[in-house]
Amino acid sequence: MFRSKTPALIEPPINGTNPRPYAPIWTRIITLVAIVSAIAGILSTLRLVSPALLTIPYANAVTVLLSLLPIIIWASLSIRQERSVSQPRVALLSIGFTAFLTTYTLVLPFIDRIFTTNQWLPLASAVDRILGYTFTVGITQTGVVYALVMLLAWRNHVRYRDDIIAYCITAAVGYTTAENLYFLSQYSSLLDAGATRFFSNLAVSVVSSLILSYGLTQTRFDRASSVIMPFTLIISAILIGIFTPLQSGLTSASLSLEPSVPRPLLGLGLALAIVVAGIAITNWLLTSAENRAREAETVAFMDEYS
Repeated sequence: MFRSKTPALIEPPINGTNPRPYAPIWTRIITLVAIVSAIAGILSTLRLVSPALLTIPYANAVTVLLSLLPIIIWASLSIRQERSVSQPRVALLSIGFTAFLTTYTLVLPFIDRIFTTNQWLPLASAVDRILGYTFTVGITQTGVVYALVMLLAWRNHVRYRDDIIAYCITAAVGYTTAENLYFLSQYSSLLDAGATRFFSNLAVSVVSSLILSYGLTQTRFDRASSVIMPFTLIISAILIGIFTPLQSGLTSASLSLEPSVPRPLLGLGLALAIVVAGIAITNWLLTSAENRAREAETVAFMDEYS
């Protein structure tokens, strides 16, 4: 995907530039979330203030463009940043494209036809819906991200902790974009409702993938307990299982069978709160793990030459 100059030595930082040979990932994640959430927030506000402003020509085409926004933004940021470093993440394109294509053509039709979630889960109780989405959508989505990273990047393209995060988020963005587009192929949606739904999908996908990234980094770099990987897989699936019906209740219908009114701004705020908290917590966990590893290496080096 990216061409690398591959210098023999890494030059020291000049004027505060990043001395690392790989592109930073956290600013990319935050930028993606900020742009998509801002667009959803603006459209939802316009719906409340002046709905006539959302009555525009080719509204369906604009909604489709909104559904593709996560992968467009992520690809643009990735291409620009990865081309500027000596060690780009060359598997990003293959993982993102494979996640999008596989999810749209195989995974989502499988969920619809085999699990038939749209037929029985919307009418189930709150607890049954959470359990149902966890064991269907949650496990499936988490499994797709995990499988793609393991198959396409784990052996040859993981060098640093941030590599795992980048590949997991890329797979999640591909999955989310396919999910958005698949939804539009089945249902019609207003601009603001579609934008809110698309951001909500992105938010839960980002957080669940960050949790998965933590388990993978612990397994790869810290030789963590064999329990950590299945534990993070389960937590990621449960998060999706909880958030999916909750977000649906806030934007379309209640978790109960009683009628309710749409509350898109509340749903948008919930999604934003979850993704901000998720980014902050996982960033702290991953940074702490990296600092501990560096301290251990320093101690081992000092012991060896003391």
